[in-house]
Amino acid sequence: MDVDRRDVLVGMGTVAMGVAATGMASSARATESTKGDARAASSPDGGADTTYADFNESVRRTLRMDCDVIGIKFYESLDDVPNDAVRPKADRDIHMATCQAYAMARYNGQTVCMTKEDEWCWAPLVGFGQVDCSEGTEAFDTIVKYLMIQDEDAARRFYSEDYPRFELGKYSAYVVAPLSNISFDPDVVMIYADPFKINWLCLNAKHLDGKVVETHIDGIDSCVYEMVNTMTLQDYQVCFPDCGEIVRARAKQTDAVFTIPRSKLQEFMDCVTTWGQRNFTFNFEVQYEYPVDYTRPPFYNEVFEKWGLDKGEDWALG
Repeated sequence: MDVDRRDVLVGMGTVAMGVAATGMASSARATESTKGDARAASSPDGGADTTYADFNESVRRTLRMDCDVIGIKFYESLDDVPNDAVRPKADRDIHMATCQAYAMARYNGQTVCMTKEDEWCWAPLVGFGQVDCSEGTEAFDTIVKYLMIQDEDAARRFYSEDYPRFELGKYSAYVVAPLSNISFDPDVVMIYADPFKINWLCLNAKHLDGKVVETHIDGIDSCVYEMVNTMTLQDYQVCFPDCGEIVRARAKQTDAVFTIPRSKLQEFMDCVTTWGQRNFTFNFEVQYEYPVDYTRPPFYNEVFEKWGLDKGEDWALG
């Protein structure tokens, strides 16, 4: 049975204040959208290759994830926001942080629309260009004291020149949704996993681009770096969830986040879902011992022989 976005918001009031403690309140998925049901979704731009749902299933299976991959899209006009997106303030008179909206999509399958009226954290308000925090404003002078940079001049320079930001006022809202049930083409796709699995995603990226992932890591404000840098640079990023996301939005202390820009999404989805077919193997079975003289990929013996070093047994994985 179809439900509207107000039905979806039942139970969200407790989520906003107690995400970490409750592990997210369950509620039904909205299925109505201005762009149709994404469970039969196309690939980006209507292509006929790997779909969002296929990619989500492949990543969840391969990486043994306990949550969905999520997509985020920024909208200049609220009129373009899908009907299935719930708005915390307008629909329930509550607030939540961006990272909590991520968690609602990851674990509850919900599509959440965030405007500046919904937001309960200062960092995305500034980074996403929803409020004026430019140098010379009172807000700038206040926040610059809390950046954990000991030198005041360095802090002011960092916050005015280096801190990632979208153009002020460019976007009215952004929508977060699980790829299993997404009704729009996302600007950024995010995957939460432990570093070992993030490393596998980085290998896929290197396979496609012929270069390693160059990223920007800060100890805080991860949501800003994930969105702004990924969209601005149109390149992959790796970030660590900040303390607020771990405390209030169900991110694990062992999580890292891999982000994919819209321009690289289709080829990345195709790459990931066909990785095994191309005889690129990756062993996700952890061994808590030290197997000496372990079996190795055949090319190891090829190069060891060229270097005049001992050869061993090829592994059976191809």
